[in-house]
Amino acid sequence: MSPRITVFDGPAIAARYWGVTQQEYYERADVWPLAPQGEILVVIQIEDTVGIKNLPDMLKNVPGIGAVLIGEGDLSQELGFPRQYEHKAVLEAMAEIVAAEASHNVIVGHLTASLLRLMRDNLRRNLSELMQVPAARDALLEQHRAVWRAIEQGDADQALAAAANHIGYVRQNLTRILRSDFRPIT
Repeated sequence: MSPRITVFDGPAIAARYWGVTQQEYYERADVWPLAPQGEILVVIQIEDTVGIKNLPDMLKNVPGIGAVLIGEGDLSQELGFPRQYEHKAVLEAMAEIVAAEASHNVIVGHLTASLLRLMRDNLRRNLSELMQVPAARDALLEQHRAVWRAIEQGDADQALAAAANHIGYVRQNLTRILRSDFRPIT
């Protein structure tokens, strides 16, 4: 059962605080993206596995969430790897949050330097190694399309599955490249 909220209409103080007239306040004091002219951004923070589990449902059923912050400090603590932001379990949990946000067209409000570095390094390696082999390039492009289709359809589970498939393919083929016996698995 949702909590009952009582809203009073008394914008005089808020309008003065915003530096606008009461009419301008009524026009602008609304939640974006629900109201395109709205200037209030609702941001939630996910910092544990319960939040991750419930995030797709929240994003689907709670209108007006504009961004989600990742609380990687508390998340890493709960996962048993305190402040180890590059640990596989922590990165996978953050990737799950990012996939849920992307599939609901919500802004990722926070990316750690380690996650950005991991993404950059993997992209660089993909471009320098796998994308040079036509069969691998075609498979990679189709995998990217599968992730994008799932995001466009708002299907977080499918986006995660497609991303996991892609990551597995890249890992397997990069290992083969590094061993110099590369014949891409399609």
